[in-house]
Amino acid sequence: MVYERIVLESPPILGDLTRDEEKTKVKIAKLLRKMSNHDLYNEIYKLNIDHYLTTNYDFGFLNTIKSNHEISIENESTEKIYSIRRKKVLTNSNSKKYLWHIHGEIERPPSIMLGLDHYSGSVGKINNYIKGSYNHIINGKEIIEPTIFSKHQNNNFKNTSWIDQFFNANVHIIGLTLDYSEIDLWWVLNKRARMLRDPKWKNKLNNKVVFYTHNIDDARKGVLIALGVEVQEIVVNGNDKAKYLEFYEKFLTLFKKDYN
Repeated sequence: MVYERIVLESPPILGDLTRDEEKTKVKIAKLLRKMSNHDLYNEIYKLNIDHYLTTNYDFGFLNTIKSNHEISIENESTEKIYSIRRKKVLTNSNSKKYLWHIHGEIERPPSIMLGLDHYSGSVGKINNYIKGSYNHIINGKEIIEPTIFSKHQNNNFKNTSWIDQFFNANVHIIGLTLDYSEIDLWWVLNKRARMLRDPKWKNKLNNKVVFYTHNIDDARKGVLIALGVEVQEIVVNGNDKAKYLEFYEKFLTLFKKDYN
């Protein structure tokens, strides 16, 4: 609610709350353009992973791999505000990968997801996508997405949205604290957990969701386990930046051993 307070208490600039909010997000986008690259992104890109979901608004990951790999980038982001289908296709001679900015991106400041209004609207879109009432336009033609259940029955997943990954692929969550304010992700995890208890979904949801952490309280860990998430705790001994690097290095070793 801090963001909501900032927006609502700020003196009017353009006389319209939506336009004033967009101006605020433009300022945020300019600041985030200064984010630097990191070699760890390059190591993560080399893993046996097809889809990368990020809650970051910046292009640190993208800029890092561009500087280390010959790839073509196709921007398939047509949404203005929400980020249900916001993706970039990364292609080289050996592979095709997808980068999903699920909370928006600095390239489109209105898409930067901040505040209760934006998060709640996103949850509504996610709900529509799962239950088959989400529509969008491709080449002038309206497309209505089938339900997640129908996609499972007909093996009809087409990489339309990052949401599909939570119901059709192993998901590894790294570098995210999963604060309870991330209501969109908690909603998806809760929906998936309820499906696992639904008889009609028996033997259909066989994918794993794994959350990697070096510091988690018992309450949050218990909630994640109840939601069917595997919590993988990584012990680190350093502090500050050293701890951060050690955590990622141990994650990379663990992932390569179990999944690469």
